[in-house]
Amino acid sequence: MDYAPYLNIQKGASNKMMTKKQKLENHRKTKGYLEKKDKRNHKFEIKKLMEQARERVIERDEHECQICEVLGIFKKLYGHNCQIHHIIPKTFCKGEYEPLLYDDKNLLLLCWRHHHADPRISPHMNAIAFVEFLKEYKLELFDYALSYTNIPINHIKSLIPIQKK
Repeated sequence: MDYAPYLNIQKGASNKMMTKKQKLENHRKTKGYLEKKDKRNHKFEIKKLMEQARERVIERDEHECQICEVLGIFKKLYGHNCQIHHIIPKTFCKGEYEPLLYDDKNLLLLCWRHHHADPRISPHMNAIAFVEFLKEYKLELFDYALSYTNIPINHIKSLIPIQKK
């Protein structure tokens, strides 16, 4: 058995057993504790970038649901009614595509009704109608999303959970 990790070897000092605190610190280093801490920091940074992107999109779209604006309904959105929709879904924004999570061109401001509840155009209830809406009224965002259709199919398959029969 290798006792080296349990010995406190210092220059000019004799070998002695490690204290409990030193053993715990050594355990954390060897068992990936620092990696977990880095992952937590990374998630915090992503959350911070998302909040900044949210504020930029709300300002860009002037607090108005983009579908309501096209329909001629002009109402200002605040608080929980401000829904930010990812045109390229969050599930595909992993690995090298992670910057799409907070890219303004991948985000669109919608009211709660048009984001989740309206079966005619909600991206979560009628994706085809929503894509048609983008193509007709938000061509710049549609073209940007279309430029990412070359996401490798293996990347997409790796993100979709396998359903058991």
